[in-house]
Amino acid sequence: MLMQPSAINKPTIESMCDEIVKSHHTPIMAACKSVSIFLQSNNIIKDLAPKNTELLQLLHQKLEDELSRLFLKESGIIFPSVKIKASQHAATLLASSVLDLVVQSHARILQLLQKERQILNNYVTSYKWDTSWINIVNELFNLESLVQRYIHLEQSKLYPLLINPELH
Repeated sequence: MLMQPSAINKPTIESMCDEIVKSHHTPIMAACKSVSIFLQSNNIIKDLAPKNTELLQLLHQKLEDELSRLFLKESGIIFPSVKIKASQHAATLLASSVLDLVVQSHARILQLLQKERQILNNYVTSYKWDTSWINIVNELFNLESLVQRYIHLEQSKLYPLLINPELH
Protein backbone atom coordinates (compact mmCIF):
# COMPACT_ATOMS: atom_id res chain seq x y z
CA MET A 1 0.00 0.00 0.00
CA LEU A 2 1.45 3.36 -1.02
CA MET A 3 1.36 6.25 1.35
CA GLN A 4 -0.08 9.55 0.30
CA PRO A 5 2.59 12.26 -0.06
CA SER A 6 0.80 14.35 2.54
CA ALA A 7 1.09 11.47 5.02
CA ILE A 8 4.88 11.71 5.05
CA ASN A 9 5.95 13.78 8.03
CA LYS A 10 8.76 16.23 7.48
CA PRO A 11 10.80 16.74 10.60
CA THR A 12 10.20 20.03 12.31
CA ILE A 13 13.05 22.40 13.06
CA GLU A 14 12.45 21.71 16.74
CA SER A 15 12.71 17.95 16.25
CA MET A 16 15.87 18.40 14.16
CA CYS A 17 17.48 20.32 17.02
CA ASP A 18 16.51 17.58 19.49
CA GLU A 19 17.73 14.87 17.14
CA ILE A 20 21.11 16.57 16.67
CA VAL A 21 21.65 16.63 20.43
CA LYS A 22 20.52 13.03 20.88
CA SER A 23 22.01 11.39 17.79
CA HIS A 24 25.11 13.49 17.26
CA HIS A 25 26.25 15.39 20.36
CA THR A 26 25.93 12.39 22.67
CA PRO A 27 27.81 9.78 20.58
CA ILE A 28 30.50 12.28 19.57
CA MET A 29 31.22 13.20 23.18
CA ALA A 30 31.20 9.51 24.18
CA ALA A 31 33.80 8.75 21.49
CA CYS A 32 35.87 11.75 22.60
CA LYS A 33 35.77 10.61 26.19
CA SER A 34 36.86 7.04 25.43
CA VAL A 35 39.85 8.33 23.43
CA SER A 36 40.70 10.84 26.17
CA ILE A 37 40.66 8.16 28.84
CA PHE A 38 43.07 6.05 26.81
CA LEU A 39 45.39 8.97 26.02
CA GLN A 40 45.46 10.15 29.64
CA SER A 41 46.29 6.71 30.94
CA ASN A 42 48.96 6.02 28.30
CA ASN A 43 51.58 8.75 28.40
CA ILE A 44 53.75 6.61 26.16
CA ILE A 45 52.27 4.86 23.16
CA LYS A 46 54.96 2.53 21.87
CA ASP A 47 53.39 2.36 18.41
CA LEU A 48 53.60 6.14 18.00
CA ALA A 49 56.65 8.41 18.01
CA PRO A 50 57.08 10.17 21.41
CA LYS A 51 56.66 13.67 19.91
CA ASN A 52 53.49 12.52 18.15
CA THR A 53 52.12 10.98 21.33
CA GLU A 54 52.31 14.31 23.14
CA LEU A 55 50.98 16.21 20.12
CA LEU A 56 48.05 13.81 19.76
CA GLN A 57 47.20 14.22 23.44
CA LEU A 58 47.21 18.02 23.11
CA LEU A 59 45.25 18.06 19.86
CA HIS A 60 42.65 15.68 21.19
CA GLN A 61 42.17 17.72 24.37
CA LYS A 62 41.71 20.85 22.23
CA LEU A 63 39.25 18.97 20.00
CA GLU A 64 37.26 17.76 22.99
CA ASP A 65 37.18 21.29 24.43
CA GLU A 66 36.01 22.79 21.12
CA LEU A 67 33.28 20.19 20.71
CA SER A 68 32.17 20.51 24.31
CA ARG A 69 31.88 24.31 24.08
CA LEU A 70 30.03 24.16 20.78
CA PHE A 71 27.60 21.51 22.01
CA LEU A 72 26.91 23.48 25.19
CA LYS A 73 26.19 26.60 23.12
CA GLU A 74 23.88 24.67 20.82
CA SER A 75 21.97 22.71 23.45
CA GLY A 76 21.90 25.47 26.06
CA ILE A 77 21.48 28.66 24.04
CA ILE A 78 21.04 28.29 20.27
CA PHE A 79 18.55 25.42 20.04
CA PRO A 80 16.27 26.66 22.85
CA SER A 81 16.22 30.11 21.21
CA VAL A 82 15.47 28.56 17.82
CA LYS A 83 12.58 26.56 19.28
CA ILE A 84 11.05 29.68 20.86
CA LYS A 85 11.38 31.66 17.63
CA ALA A 86 9.98 28.76 15.59
CA SER A 87 6.91 28.58 17.83
CA GLN A 88 6.45 32.32 17.27
CA HIS A 89 6.86 31.86 13.49
CA ALA A 90 9.71 34.37 13.35
CA ALA A 91 11.05 35.35 9.92
CA THR A 92 14.59 34.35 10.88
CA LEU A 93 15.37 31.80 13.56
CA LEU A 94 19.11 32.40 13.79
CA ALA A 95 21.11 35.58 13.28
CA SER A 96 23.75 35.27 10.58
CA SER A 97 26.41 36.46 13.04
CA VAL A 98 25.63 33.49 15.32
CA LEU A 99 25.71 31.16 12.34
CA ASP A 100 29.11 32.57 11.33
CA LEU A 101 30.51 31.82 14.79
CA VAL A 102 29.24 28.25 14.68
CA VAL A 103 30.64 27.71 11.18
CA GLN A 104 34.00 29.03 12.42
CA SER A 105 33.84 26.48 15.25
CA HIS A 106 33.11 23.77 12.70
CA ALA A 107 36.19 24.83 10.71
CA ARG A 108 38.43 24.71 13.81
CA ILE A 109 37.08 21.27 14.70
CA LEU A 110 37.70 19.96 11.19
CA GLN A 111 41.24 21.36 11.29
CA LEU A 112 41.96 19.55 14.55
CA LEU A 113 40.58 16.31 13.12
CA GLN A 114 42.76 16.74 10.04
CA LYS A 115 45.85 17.21 12.22
CA GLU A 116 45.00 14.08 14.20
CA ARG A 117 44.56 12.19 10.92
CA GLN A 118 48.00 13.36 9.75
CA ILE A 119 49.69 12.27 12.98
CA LEU A 120 48.02 8.88 12.71
CA ASN A 121 48.98 8.28 9.07
CA ASN A 122 45.36 8.39 7.86
CA TYR A 123 44.36 5.85 10.53
CA VAL A 124 46.36 3.06 8.90
CA THR A 125 47.09 0.45 11.56
CA SER A 126 49.57 -2.40 11.79
CA TYR A 127 48.93 -5.96 12.88
CA LYS A 128 52.02 -5.58 15.10
CA TRP A 129 50.39 -2.95 17.29
CA ASP A 130 48.70 -3.51 20.63
CA THR A 131 45.01 -4.24 20.27
CA SER A 132 44.08 -1.38 22.62
CA TRP A 133 45.96 1.12 20.45
CA ILE A 134 44.37 -0.25 17.26
CA ASN A 135 40.96 0.14 18.91
CA ILE A 136 41.71 3.78 19.78
CA VAL A 137 42.91 4.55 16.25
CA ASN A 138 39.67 3.02 14.97
CA GLU A 139 37.70 5.06 17.52
CA LEU A 140 39.43 8.23 16.29
CA PHE A 141 38.42 7.35 12.73
CA ASN A 142 34.87 6.76 13.95
CA LEU A 143 34.93 10.09 15.79
CA GLU A 144 36.01 11.91 12.65
CA SER A 145 33.18 10.26 10.69
CA LEU A 146 30.61 11.18 13.34
CA VAL A 147 31.77 14.81 13.43
CA GLN A 148 31.74 15.11 9.64
CA ARG A 149 28.16 13.75 9.46
CA TYR A 150 27.08 16.12 12.24
CA ILE A 151 28.60 19.16 10.54
CA HIS A 152 27.16 18.16 7.18
CA LEU A 153 23.68 17.79 8.69
CA GLU A 154 23.82 21.16 10.35
CA GLN A 155 25.29 23.05 7.42
CA SER A 156 23.23 21.44 4.65
CA LYS A 157 19.89 20.79 6.34
CA LEU A 158 19.43 22.77 9.55
CA TYR A 159 21.10 26.11 8.90
CA PRO A 160 19.28 26.87 5.64
CA LEU A 161 16.01 26.37 7.55
CA LEU A 162 17.15 28.57 10.42
CA ILE A 163 18.03 31.40 8.08
CA ASN A 164 14.87 31.02 6.00
CA PRO A 165 12.16 29.02 7.84
CA GLU A 166 9.85 29.36 4.83
CA LEU A 167 11.96 26.68 3.11
CA HIS A 168 10.52 24.15 5.56
